[in-house]
Amino acid sequence: MNLLTKAVWTGFACVFAVTTVQAQVPAGKILAPALKTMKPYPKIIRPLMPEKITRLASASVAPAPVISTGWYYNRRRPGNTLPNLKISKEHLNRAFLKKQAEKQKKDRLVFVANILIHKDALLRGYHLPEEYLEGFFMKRIFPYQSAPHYTADEDSDQFLFRGMLLTPEELIQILNKGFSPKTSAWNAGTDGRAAVSLSSSITEASHYIFQNGSKANGIGVVFEIRRTPGMQLGTHPLLNKTKTIYYSYENIAPEAIANVYIWGEYGLENLKNVLNNAKTGHIRPHQRWTGQFGRMLF
Repeated sequence: MNLLTKAVWTGFACVFAVTTVQAQVPAGKILAPALKTMKPYPKIIRPLMPEKITRLASASVAPAPVISTGWYYNRRRPGNTLPNLKISKEHLNRAFLKKQAEKQKKDRLVFVANILIHKDALLRGYHLPEEYLEGFFMKRIFPYQSAPHYTADEDSDQFLFRGMLLTPEELIQILNKGFSPKTSAWNAGTDGRAAVSLSSSITEASHYIFQNGSKANGIGVVFEIRRTPGMQLGTHPLLNKTKTIYYSYENIAPEAIANVYIWGEYGLENLKNVLNNAKTGHIRPHQRWTGQFGRMLF
C-alpha cells in the first residue's frame, strides 16, 4: 500500500471514530487533547483575521472624508490623508432654509406673473360689485355683529388669517412686500400702536372683505399667514369677545404668506386653482351670482 492510499484510509478511520464517539461524549472532551497538540497553520494558509481584511480593503480604495454633525474642526485620523469634515446642525438648517426661501421666492414670482397674465379673467369671474358687498353685509354679517360667534380654527396655533378687498395690483404688491402696520387703516382694539389685524378664524377674516366699502376692480382676498410669537391676542373686552382677533405690531414678510384665497360664488377658493381655471378658460362671469341680493342701500 503506497503512502497516498494509506493516508486516505487513515483519514476515513479518524472521521468514523470521532462520529461514533460524538454521540456519547461531548465534543469538547474529544477535541481538547487534539487542539493542544495541533500545530499552527503555515502562514501561507492561515485564515485572514477581520482587521487584516479591513486593512487590505482600505488599502485598495481611496480614503473618503468622514462627515458628521457637530462643530467643525480640522483633525486627521491616523492613516487617513483627508481631514474629518464635521458640519454643525445649525449650518445644515441654514442651508436648508436658504434653499427653501429661494424656492418660495421663485414660486411667488411665477404666482405674480400669472396674476398679471390672467388679470382680466380674474376680474371677470371674481369682481365684487358694490351691490353684492352691501347685500352680503346686511344679510349675513350685520344681524350677528352684536353677538359674534366666531371660533378659532383647528390649526390656529400655526396660521392666522387676514381678509381684504383688493385690486389685482394691490394683491401683487402684498405678495411682493408683505404687510406693514404703517399701511394698516384699521387699528381698533390695539394698545394704541399701529398694527396689522389678523384672525384665528378664516370665516371671520372673510367677513372683513365686506366691511371695507367698495372699490373698482375689487376682489375678496383672504391670506393664510404663518403665525409668529409677535402676533398678540387682542385684549379689548368688547372688540374681541370671541378671543379670535390678533395684532402684529411688526412687519409681516411675504414669505410668511402660506396660501391665498379668493371669494367666489360658493365661498373661498384657492388662488392657485382659480389661476389654473383661468388658463383653461373655465372661469364664468361673476354676474351669475353677484346679483343675488339686489341693491340694499340707496
